[in-house]
Amino acid sequence: MLRNEGRGSTPAGDLDEELPFLGVKPASESRPDRRQSGGTPNVLVLLACVLCTIISVAIAISAPSIQYQNTTHEVRLRRPSQYIGLDKVNRTVPGVVPPDPLVNHPPTLTQVSRKQPTKVFSNHPRRFYSHIGGMIYPEDRRFLVTDDVHSIAQFRVLDFGMELCSIVIAVPAVHEQLAANKTATIGPGMTALIHVFRLDADNEQFFDAARLSWRTRPKRHSKQPMATLTVEAGTSAATEKFDCLEASARAFVRYDSPFVFESGPAI
Repeated sequence: MLRNEGRGSTPAGDLDEELPFLGVKPASESRPDRRQSGGTPNVLVLLACVLCTIISVAIAISAPSIQYQNTTHEVRLRRPSQYIGLDKVNRTVPGVVPPDPLVNHPPTLTQVSRKQPTKVFSNHPRRFYSHIGGMIYPEDRRFLVTDDVHSIAQFRVLDFGMELCSIVIAVPAVHEQLAANKTATIGPGMTALIHVFRLDADNEQFFDAARLSWRTRPKRHSKQPMATLTVEAGTSAATEKFDCLEASARAFVRYDSPFVFESGPAI
């Protein structure tokens, strides 16, 4: 075995013997004993950690719990209009044809249960996880009306000048349901009576569907329904036209006869 050392190196023992002649203490004497001095800082660090833990636990116990407001609409909607200058366009020119009505589907369509006042229904009951695209939210929605379950829908008016609205409930025929993989169930007689109420909610805010339940639902705007619709398979029913301002959110509740409909574009 061959041990290589750099040139000019001096063994550690010889260096310690030469240092006293130069008036310098050997490194072995000036180096502190770590075994004797290293215990105290470790104990102090441990005590500091324990003290911080005790203080954190005490603060967490003594601090008041967070109180959430009993509300279901928190997201503000009001924003500058993207239709800049359209309000100054002259629309009285002869021959101008007004646009056809647009179909506006509710971004929020969920249910609340009278028998389960704290239950929160999913706004996307058909969602599923895909390893390719992550969480998938199909357009299929559920419109459910029973003696105890009411459906709440909220629409958002987006289009410029389209401020006259009507709620339409369209139920496809049986053969259309089978072809489009949709399901509709109506009570006895294949006819359902749907009462539509306008909700007393802020027109500039969206519901928080993750917290919407029977207990937190908005109150009705009036005791009388704004419309009563009779629906059956293969037909559609619509309310009277009403004003709906641009960039506003309109909320409605529907209930009466047992009626279940699961679909995307039909409501």
